[in-house]
Amino acid sequence: MKSSQLIDFIKKNLKPIVITSLLLIGLFIGVYLAQTQQIFKSKANTGINAGLNITSPDGEVKFDGNDIFITPSKNIRINIKNLDELTK
Repeated sequence: MKSSQLIDFIKKNLKPIVITSLLLIGLFIGVYLAQTQQIFKSKANTGINAGLNITSPDGEVKFDGNDIFITPSKNIRINIKNLDELTK
């Protein structure tokens, strides 16, 4: 194949070559991202239990371990006991 024939071949087939290359690159990136495990860390509620004191007139406030406080009463009192823990 002469160089002029090669240049003509590339000019004719440039669009399909570019599209195929982009699809293959996208496929490899997609497979890589699908196999990579992501770690989600929430910074909004880190240490919230150390910084707050939640009480109820009933005296019954339960903490379920997932930063959720459960009480039968809608009347609760929230006191900030450690501001540094809330601003981390």
